[in-house]
This record gives sequence, C-alpha cells and structure tokens, in this order.
Amino acid sequence: MYHLNISHMTCDEAMGVVFTSYPLDKLVIWIVEKKEKLERYKNQSLERMNLLKSIVNTYPYHEQQEIMHYMRTNGVYKPYRSIEKLCEDLYKATYKARLIRQRDHLKEQRKYFDEEVEKVRTTLQTQREELVI
Repeated sequence: MYHLNISHMTCDEAMGVVFTSYPLDKLVIWIVEKKEKLERYKNQSLERMNLLKSIVNTYPYHEQQEIMHYMRTNGVYKPYRSIEKLCEDLYKATYKARLIRQRDHLKEQRKYFDEEVEKVRTTLQTQREELVI
C-alpha cells in the first residue's frame, strides 16, 4: 500500500519518461476503506462461526467429530448425512433473518417509489393548473 506514495518512473512512447505518484490523501482514504472492509469481514465471520458452533454443539458427539474431520480435511472426507443435516440446520437458522431483511428492503423500496410517484403527481398537477390558467 505504502509503495503507492513513492513516485515511480514510467516510460511511454508518446510522453517519454514520466514520473508518477499516488496522492497521499487518496492513499489514506483507500487504507481507511480497506480497514473498514476488513473489520466488517471479521465481524461477519465471527457471527457465522458462532452460529456454526451453536448448531454443531446441539449434535451428538460422533456427528460433531465427523463435521470437524470434514473441515480439517477441506472436504476430502465427507460424511454426507451429517453435512446435509448441518446445511439444513444452517439454512433454517438464517432463513428467518433473511426474510426479515427482504421484507424491510421491500418496504424501503415501496416507500421510495411512493415518494417518487407523489413528486411526479404534484408536478403534473401544478403543470395542469398552469395550463388551465
């Protein structure tokens, strides 16, 4: 990242030798954005890992061992029943939250759409009144 702030010499057929550098303020903004993205990723990963742990803890010991072995081998060893059960349980756990997010998103879209329709309606009404006068 920091190497972007150091000026570099580049050769171009049209311009010849050109010195280029990346502005420091843009570099700082880029670093801050990357740091925020990393923090969001860490938080999401932690939430997902906690969800996985809570679901796996409800399983019998032998299924827990099968799932851990599956993860350690990167999927080479696959206990199909345990993994299918885990997938179903993870889906059930996230489905309700996903529905709530979708419903909230649709409400926001509907609200925005209604506001836009109302704006157009009022402008058309004022234009109609101007034409009548």
